[in-house]
Order: sequence, then structure tokens, then C-alpha cells
Amino acid sequence: MLIQYKNISLVGVAPMAKRGTSKRAPLPKAGGPVGKGGMKIKKRPALPATLSAARPNQLHPPRQGGKPKFHAAAPKAAVGRHTILLQQPTSAAASRTWNDFDSTPKALDFFTNGYERELRKLNPGSAQLTYTVADLHVYVDSLHDLSILVADPQTKQYAPKGKEFIKQQLMDRIKQAANK
Repeated sequence: MLIQYKNISLVGVAPMAKRGTSKRAPLPKAGGPVGKGGMKIKKRPALPATLSAARPNQLHPPRQGGKPKFHAAAPKAAVGRHTILLQQPTSAAASRTWNDFDSTPKALDFFTNGYERELRKLNPGSAQLTYTVADLHVYVDSLHDLSILVADPQTKQYAPKGKEFIKQQLMDRIKQAANK
């Protein structure tokens, strides 16, 4: 049954009983769970068995075993914690992308490689790329939105981290690479 009221349509709503009568709207026939007011209850669609089945933006093969593995004693830099990198280069919603990684350093390496790809596009004739940490920070600030979500094994939730955290982690990562 369809009931309309000022541009609002309610589909499947049982009609109300008339005032003064004790008759109720007929209940649906047997064959499924029935909720309040005689409405048939629809079950939610099943979730995918693993997260990898729901990853449309996947750049690497799905991880075996489904859920990410959390390490109990991960240091502050989130080494070994599942990390999701969220990027939006422009204000257009269609430019949003995400990638997931087994650790924060892998996510930072992916981001740095993306910056180097952009530099190669801008300087196709250069045999060697050179840039400073300040250049990388300017690139981070030029993006419309950039953040990462780091898995926290104690709360079993993702902790959001913004551009400042990413800049600090990139600085630490480059220092480590320079010391090797």
C-alpha cells in the first residue's frame, strides 16, 4: 500500500484502523519474522567474509586469513599496525582514494613514492630526482585532504592521524634512510 503526504511516500505501511472501531489492519501471512504493527522484517544483507572482498581500491593482492593481525606491543610509530592511507588531492569528491597497508612505514613509503612519481611527471628529462623534507611538506600541505587511520589493538579501533603527524613521520622516516 502507498500512502502519500506532502511529497512523502511511505511504501508498505499498513493502513491505520478507523476511529471507533476495534478492527486492526490484517497481519501478513506466515513465512517470516513480523515486527511491530504487523510489518514484515527484512534481514540485513550479509557482510563479506573478509575485508579484502570489499576493497574496490586495492593495489596489492588480498591478505590471506581475513582480519588484520595486530601486534600487542607496537611502538609509538605504529610499526606493524594495520594502516589505511586516505588521500584527496583536489576538492573534488571523485579524487578521494584510500590504500591499506600492514604497517605505517609501508604507508609512508607508498606516499613518498607517489610524490616521486609526481616529480617525474613534472621533470621528465631529469635522470635523478632531488628534493628536501621541506618540499615533501609543501606537497603534503598542497593536498586537499590527507590522513591515515592506524589500528589500535587495545581498543580494536582505528586512530585517525592528520597532516602534522604524517609530516613528523615522514621526517623520521627520511632521517632513518639518511643514517643507513
